[in-house]
Amino acid sequence: MRRALPFDFAFQSSALVAAIIIVHLAYVTMIRPNADAILEAQAARADAGESFVPDRSLYVVLRDYEQESCFILAFWAMAIMGMKAHRCVRERRMLGQRFVDVAEGMSILPEDTREYSRPLQALPDATRAHLLPRALLAALQRFASTRNIQDVSTAVRTVCDAESDRLDSELAMVRYIAWAIPSIAGFARCDAGALAAAGPAGGLAALCLDAQHPRCFHGGADGLRCRIGPFG
Repeated sequence: MRRALPFDFAFQSSALVAAIIIVHLAYVTMIRPNADAILEAQAARADAGESFVPDRSLYVVLRDYEQESCFILAFWAMAIMGMKAHRCVRERRMLGQRFVDVAEGMSILPEDTREYSRPLQALPDATRAHLLPRALLAALQRFASTRNIQDVSTAVRTVCDAESDRLDSELAMVRYIAWAIPSIAGFARCDAGALAAAGPAGGLAALCLDAQHPRCFHGGADGLRCRIGPFG
């Protein structure tokens, strides 16, 4: 029998694809066309020999692929956290349900555990997979086998600790994204700094951020170089 893909994997993969499509569509239709128009206008003014200070446009700062990657990762992380928040809300709703019908002050004997376990075992698979039903069922089964309250407490703690470890491991991707975005965003800060520093030098600093631009050229081992100032 073929096993279905885990829901978490399918959701995270779909969320990543959706984030890539939405962000790239915004870049292709709005951000990069506006940035290119601004850079071309500045280049025309520089070619005419006009002295000017280029506008610090947000489109120019955000136009590169590093910034696009930051937005994709940010939306992906928000989708993952939204899924986790929805799951936590469902777990909290379980606390308001009565899975074991025991009157206040009534004691449960080891001989009664089978009777109280049957309603839990009859729950749908989706409900039985939640933390509270699993902890209650583990407690009743351990009490039936050991007749020891301390062993019951240990069994419940083990189930809760395992759930805590699982949730922590599932958030590893979010922690990695939170670490990666500032590292990638450093390129954006460098680009903005280059624009600010080279602004008085002819307004062509933004052109040097594009390695494909004809005003930029490669300088061998020194990497990408760019001339600042009017070009004759």
